[in-house]
Amino acid sequence: MFKSFNVGMQVHPHDIKFEGADTVIDNMQRLGAVTTVYPICNYYEERQPPRNAEFPHNPIRKVYHTRGGLYFDPHLEYYTKSLLKPQRTPDLDLQDFDALSAITDSAKENGMRVLAWILSLTDSILAYRYRKYSMVDIYGKKVSGWLCPSYPEVRRYVLSLIEDIVSSYSVDGIFFDRFRFPEWAGYGKGFDPAFTCFCKECSKRAKRDGIDLSKTRKAMKRIADSVKENRIPQIISKFHNYRKGSLDLAKIFVDLPELGEWINHRQDIITDFVSEAYKSIKDINPKLEFSLDLWPPSYSWLLGQNYQKLRKYCDSLKFFSYHKLGGGEDVKAMFQELKNLNPNLEISSLLNLFYRFFGFSGPNDLDGLGEKGLTVDFVLEETLKALDETKEEARVYPGVQIWDVTPQEVKEAVRKCFEGHVDGIIAFCYGWARLENIKAFGDVIREFK
Repeated sequence: MFKSFNVGMQVHPHDIKFEGADTVIDNMQRLGAVTTVYPICNYYEERQPPRNAEFPHNPIRKVYHTRGGLYFDPHLEYYTKSLLKPQRTPDLDLQDFDALSAITDSAKENGMRVLAWILSLTDSILAYRYRKYSMVDIYGKKVSGWLCPSYPEVRRYVLSLIEDIVSSYSVDGIFFDRFRFPEWAGYGKGFDPAFTCFCKECSKRAKRDGIDLSKTRKAMKRIADSVKENRIPQIISKFHNYRKGSLDLAKIFVDLPELGEWINHRQDIITDFVSEAYKSIKDINPKLEFSLDLWPPSYSWLLGQNYQKLRKYCDSLKFFSYHKLGGGEDVKAMFQELKNLNPNLEISSLLNLFYRFFGFSGPNDLDGLGEKGLTVDFVLEETLKALDETKEEARVYPGVQIWDVTPQEVKEAVRKCFEGHVDGIIAFCYGWARLENIKAFGDVIREFK
């Protein structure tokens, strides 16, 4: 079905519209040695690149901010059983442009595979229109932009979306993204969304599974309150001064069984959601590839994504091993948010603790972390964890960062992936990367292939 080494690249609809699908495919194939294109079908406004960043090779627009919604023409007959209806993008430049059709036609003409990239729970237009199905945080507030998969109505819509795409377009499968619980709101919006979900459907499921969610909620609220009430310095001090061992960290889960129960509860919700999507696509055509876009193994289990559970319900998976962005700029922003809550917070101590808990290495100051990120070993270490947790039940495609880095850094990251004997590599992403970086990616692929 897809036994050869997979070389993928993700792409946005504005790249396809303004550069032209043929140009995008030519650059991917000629420079990047790409064999599979991953076009986004619905979106939200990303934090990266920064709002003042320019696209390096887009001839029409040097800056573009998406507003979400669908970037293809939905076929309404597939949504008759869904209360949630597909919402086309309000972006004026893209309203009448079917990006999925354009890129699929060009890719097929050039012998490339296409996996349609869909965001399952965070389509901003859909989430705004159907707020009643939102996730709910520990304080009872709806989480903006996030739909909860515990609602049958949400799952039914996602299954309809999958059926529409694979039945209406010549795609080779689905690339399933944003199926998790939030990490934090980001950039001045606080940490409350990280403590989800306590909606009525999640509560109903918990009761069915014998979980006392009110007890769990009290335990989670104590943790959430420790962040809001600036008790982080005391926690850091404790782990630096006398809670120094790995078993000290493990003891938290022994002393707080509600925490482990809550983590497993969230993982089961996500696994059930993914299993439904997997069954749906296989019922339509068992030859279609169902691929997952995951957080790296070190973090994913905290957000509901358990590789050992999910490996049964996918053909392949990608995780982002972006040592400069995911390991640098995003972590810097999180720590800056904590410092905003407590200006006296000693960042170097917090970073040291973070590195110790996760086994990472990197600079001990925020500016250094934002500029350099984690060391490139992060790429290999996360790849080895992913391979270990999938046990060859699913093909593993590490995701590498090809923007906001030098061509040499791209090459180093790709080589680290190959040290893990992976089944493929996916580059993120086409529009933000300089052409020389796409070529650097392709050069290393050709070395190893």
